[in-house]
Amino acid sequence: MRHRTLRVCLALLLLPTLLLLCSACGSRTEEGQTAQPTVIEEGAAARQEEQAETGETGEADDAESGRQPDPFPDKGEAATPADLDDALSRIDSYYFEQSVPYPSGQVFMQVWYKDGRMKLVTSVDGYCLSESYYDYDKRTVVEVYPGSDQAVTRDFDPDADNAPKNPKMEDYTAAVLTGSEVVGRQLCQVLETAAGDKLWVSTKYGFPLRVEYTDSLGERYQVDYRNLSVNTLTDADLALPDGVQAEQ
Repeated sequence: MRHRTLRVCLALLLLPTLLLLCSACGSRTEEGQTAQPTVIEEGAAARQEEQAETGETGEADDAESGRQPDPFPDKGEAATPADLDDALSRIDSYYFEQSVPYPSGQVFMQVWYKDGRMKLVTSVDGYCLSESYYDYDKRTVVEVYPGSDQAVTRDFDPDADNAPKNPKMEDYTAAVLTGSEVVGRQLCQVLETAAGDKLWVSTKYGFPLRVEYTDSLGERYQVDYRNLSVNTLTDADLALPDGVQAEQ
């Protein structure tokens, strides 16, 4: 299982040229400013509390009320890595935010993904650093120059070490299940990978809510996936900005 969350961002931080571009951009971005995600519903821990208070029993109540069955049935603590993979396969689109306090500056990242395409916007200490549009099927990426309407298209290898993290490419069956914990009132299965990374994966959605990893410099970081939404995006959310011309 590959887990390179934000390591590409650290590499960017170590390049003075890109830091100069960041300063030249001049547009400050607040966390969550450009996105209005729908936060995914609370997981098993919160739902069990509500059912205990109301006397509801879950799936049977859905059948009796005529409501559509939940596309993400939650097996709770009984969820296996294979169950998590199955839940993840039901996600067609997602959005999340992450922040990491690297020594060189606070890295903030926003990620949109839908049907094999990813939009990645990264900033350092609130200033624009990069905006990239990945196509996993065409294996290309369009990089928009900060503060301009120019962009360049280049080849992209999803399997490269410096490729952005894409949870849709996870294989939980290759990891070891070590226990269960609650993250943000959602029950998670805790997995450890062969590379030593630690994942807290929602038992309902099969999506990681937290990750602990070691970067290329040997520093250990724990990062949460915040303002997460699933299956809410449209093609317009991943479209290039108006007026941007991508050079081949």
